[in-house]
Amino acid sequence: MLNPLATALPALVGVAAVYRFVPAHHPRWRAIRLPALVVGVAAALFTQVFAFVAPRLIGIAVLYGAIAAVFAVLAWLSIVAQLLLIGLVWVRFREEGWPERGPSQAGRSALARSAPAAEAGRRRQ
Repeated sequence: MLNPLATALPALVGVAAVYRFVPAHHPRWRAIRLPALVVGVAAALFTQVFAFVAPRLIGIAVLYGAIAAVFAVLAWLSIVAQLLLIGLVWVRFREEGWPERGPSQAGRSALARSAPAAEAGRRRQ
């Protein structure tokens, strides 16, 4: 098993770099710090658990070991990618603020424009 600090520190730095440089609008470091810390530690912890469990799962499935390994890696990749996306949404909300109301005005105006058209279609029938 790997040293937890050896996985947490690169994960934290990598997540912070992704959150800072991947979006078109680069968020401030202040908005990135807490989500990067939480997601980096969660990804490192999940990697530690995966490194412990994966050999045991693959060892159980002797006949299908290679296929089980592929599915285990894909499951790990999926969960880490979801953690990154959830953290990125958190960064966005910390940068721009939480929404104050429900649907946006653009969504409401689109609904308002479609209602008369639907009513006109019903009248023609």
